[in-house]
Amino acid sequence: MTSNDAEDFNADDAHYNVYTPDDFFELIGQSDPHCVGIVTGEQLSYWKSQPKHIQLDDALIKSGRPSFARTVREALKVLSRDGYGL
Repeated sequence: MTSNDAEDFNADDAHYNVYTPDDFFELIGQSDPHCVGIVTGEQLSYWKSQPKHIQLDDALIKSGRPSFARTVREALKVLSRDGYGL
């Protein structure tokens, strides 16, 4: 995983895949969507108790993770629908 531009790496010469943080978290989310909901709920509980917290999806967007922010936003919608207390 790198915060650098993945285009800077020559994938043909590498013996591994290069992922941006956003791509990496999306890969995890696609591999285990249920996990994203659980972790989103845990993070929501923690951050709601912190002064001056911002929405999880907004924090992800600000940190350059727009794709994963959309995934988390969907998890937040499910939590809200299921009565999680958002």
